[in-house]
Amino acid sequence: MSDLTLEERRKIDRMPSEAHVQYKFGEWLNKIIKVMQKEADPAELAREMAQKEVKLEQEAIRDPGTGVYNKSQIGVLLGREVTLARKYGWKMYVLFLDLDYFREVNNTEGHLKGDEVLKRLVNIMQDVTGKESLIGRYGGEEFVVGLSDMETEAVRESAFKLGLTIKKNLAQECHLKKPELTASIGLASLQEGENVSDLINRSDKLMYQAKNAGRNRIACQNGGQTEILLIE
Repeated sequence: MSDLTLEERRKIDRMPSEAHVQYKFGEWLNKIIKVMQKEADPAELAREMAQKEVKLEQEAIRDPGTGVYNKSQIGVLLGREVTLARKYGWKMYVLFLDLDYFREVNNTEGHLKGDEVLKRLVNIMQDVTGKESLIGRYGGEEFVVGLSDMETEAVRESAFKLGLTIKKNLAQECHLKKPELTASIGLASLQEGENVSDLINRSDKLMYQAKNAGRNRIACQNGGQTEILLIE
């Protein structure tokens, strides 16, 4: 001990005694026991478990950025709609939407602004297509909407209104430097013998036809022919 420097002795003197360590450990243990006893209340514990279960379920099926269904879940739900359409003879449609030049928003105004745009886009889609529609994010700025038990003309009007609302309002409501944002939309109706993957893929291909025709357009099939409509 005599060989120790003054600083080393001070460090040793400041170290807690064994009795002090035991006392502090006892305090810490009592706090844990009290917390465990409090959390062990059956009613409170049941509520917490139920809330956590709901949260986990939603995280598994929802897109974290926009709150709509994720790609996996929208596929499941649209598959159920196909089954119901077959059973009850309903008409069913899938609208595939891609926001035109969305990368420019991320590149020029940042990803936070891009996230804001996508959330507002979802709000517009919900307002236009109604509560009965199924909306999912398919990837990036691509979204799918499932519409059932509607006449073809009403669905086309809804798709056109959606595109027009996006064009007129989205950029302005998000205070973008870019004067307007537009969307390319593919609209496909369920055909005999199709499964849900066939229907989604066909609507996707129609969307690309709308995009390749100049963007800000809707591509849909009419009597076996593809019709492309400018949104204006």
